[in-house]
Parts: sequence; C-alpha cells; structure tokens
Amino acid sequence: TVQIGFLGAAKTKKEKERKNTVKLVTTSPMKVPIRVPETYYNGNATQNTDFTFVDTVITFPAFAMDTQEVYVTLNDDNIDEINEQINLRIGDLSPVDIGHQGIRQFTFFIIDNDSTTLSIEEDAIMVSAYPNPVSNYLNLSTDFP
Repeated sequence: TVQIGFLGAAKTKKEKERKNTVKLVTTSPMKVPIRVPETYYNGNATQNTDFTFVDTVITFPAFAMDTQEVYVTLNDDNIDEINEQINLRIGDLSPVDIGHQGIRQFTFFIIDNDSTTLSIEEDAIMVSAYPNPVSNYLNLSTDFP
C-alpha cells in the first residue's frame, strides 16, 4: 500500500512571509499516476483576505517516488489581529483503490506581524507593572529603553 501525505503536520509563519510551500510525499512508486486533491478545509483565517490558496489536484507520475508542492500565499493585510490558522487536507485519491495512511491534514499557524503586542517569537522581555489594583497611576518598568 502506498502512503501519500503532507511532509509534516504544521508550520508557523509570520504574516509577511508571502509565498509558502507545503510538500506532499509518497512512500513508494505506483504503476499508474496518482491524483491527490488538496483543499482548504477550515481555520480562523479568512481566505482571499489573510491568505490565498486555490484548491488543486497534484499528480504523482507513474513509477515516480518524488515530492510535490502546493503553495499558500500569506497576505499582509496591515490589520492588528489575533494569530490565525489555515487547515489544508488531502481528499480521496485517484485511482480509488490506493490506500493512504500518511498525514492527511496540514495546519498553517500565522503570526500576525501588524500587532503592537509581543509575540512568542520575540526574545522574552521582563515587564513589571504596579500597583495592583491600579487607582490613578500605573507604573511600568522594562529591561529595554
């Protein structure tokens, strides 16, 4: 039985990193071409606003054991928003008698680069705020200017 799936299950990218590659692999060559549909499945990112992905069908040629690619373009929308995700998945293979036990879903985690808040990708910065609770003034101190 051939296994076809995504090479990995997830990837984290910053919103400004435009064109991104998602790889699909097969574990063994087949005597016939294998057609593999890739579709946008779900997520909290908005298609054609936060990202561009066109549902497509990838073909692994007969007797080939190679890697195929699909592309997701992240759109820098200049909007401060929460971090988002995109889920892609593999549909039914053609010919239908080929089994698939590889990774069938791939998740993109998009780190918003328009936010003024600190992201998990940045170095840890010590911030202290006092008093708690605040009445008239809030004091902030940090280890950076």
